[in-house]
Amino acid sequence: MSNLAMILFLILFAGAPASQSKIAAELLKNTPPDAAGMNEVPIRAITDKAVSRCVYRFEHHMAPKTGMRIVHFTATFSPKFGQIWRADASSEDKPPIVFRYVCTAKMATVRPLEMFDPKQSIPPLR
Repeated sequence: MSNLAMILFLILFAGAPASQSKIAAELLKNTPPDAAGMNEVPIRAITDKAVSRCVYRFEHHMAPKTGMRIVHFTATFSPKFGQIWRADASSEDKPPIVFRYVCTAKMATVRPLEMFDPKQSIPPLR
């Protein structure tokens, strides 16, 4: 599944019928959390080449083409997912829309911080 297809799948699955929701739940189980987990440790630099490529694509292609600017980012190491890069990127809209972008060696995801259902919203990175 391409990164774009996966992103759309993750964003749209919430209203899917039960059988599709089961597939989405399985996919989410294999997706790193939006924020660093308790078993993650901060790292100073991304050394994994696949994660570096993902970060580069976001910083140099996706963000500029969509009018986004990175407002904060963090890098961690997870025993389950390896190196993880998370970034909050803001649109130029008034008020701005902030998205969380997550890169690992196996996938990239993006989602808005504020959701229609406030229980699904996530806090900004600090």
